[in-house]
Amino acid sequence: MPFKSLAQEGFLHAHPEKLGKKGLAEWDAATKGKHLPEHVKTYDSGGKVDVKDKTMAADWRDGVTGKDRKPKKEIKEMVHTKSHNGKHIVTHRHHHPEHHPDETHVMGSMDELHAHMDDHAGTPNAGEAAPADGGPAPMTASPSPMPEAAPAAGAAPGM
Repeated sequence: MPFKSLAQEGFLHAHPEKLGKKGLAEWDAATKGKHLPEHVKTYDSGGKVDVKDKTMAADWRDGVTGKDRKPKKEIKEMVHTKSHNGKHIVTHRHHHPEHHPDETHVMGSMDELHAHMDDHAGTPNAGEAAPADGGPAPMTASPSPMPEAAPAAGAAPGM
């Protein structure tokens, strides 16, 4: 699908996580050589706005209002199943699925499964450090509090 406007193209390049690298590359390829308007008409001014446009506009407003704050990625529960060919399947269900969707991992042996469970739900052994930020998401009984909202641009401190 090509970009509909320069504004949309700029927004999605500023937020590549919305389409993913592959999706963004596809939209860039579909738009190549096209002349894009600065903005598209909105529904209120007689233009057609589809669901994807509404979602993108809402996402943009969330960024301005601070609603785009993401909670820490933490696992609420892990579900283990075994496949017909003997593989171990673990699904991570997160505390905030709207920000962190379920993830599924496949392990080929009990050793891999144990290591995976230790990474996410285990207590570090003597001499081992707990995972630092950027490490695997921990399994927690309850979620951490949401991060504080950034102050609005131009707002006086403490407001």
